Parts: sequence; C-alpha cells; structure tokens
Amino acid sequence: MAMIFLGGSRDIFELPVPAIERIGGIVAAEHGVLIGDAPGADAEM
Repeated sequence: MAMIFLGGSRDIFELPVPAIERIGGIVAAEHGVLIGDAPGADAEM
C-alpha cells in the first residue's frame, strides 16, 4: 500500500472526469490518501 498526497490549484472548483476516475482507482486499490486542506481542488477531492 502506498500513501498518496492529492492537492491542486485554488483556482479549480470542479474536477475533470479523468481526475475523478483516477482518484477512484487510487481508492479502489486501497492506497492511503492524504488530501490538502486548501479551498479549490483540495476541497473538491
């Protein structure tokens, strides 16, 4: 199991479908996930 950090721009307020699918694959593979706490992409994840 890997620990994966997800974070992104504060200017992004809607994740594109490919990003959502990739995050779904990470979760399905049961990797650990750390998500940033900034507004924008972090909050959308």
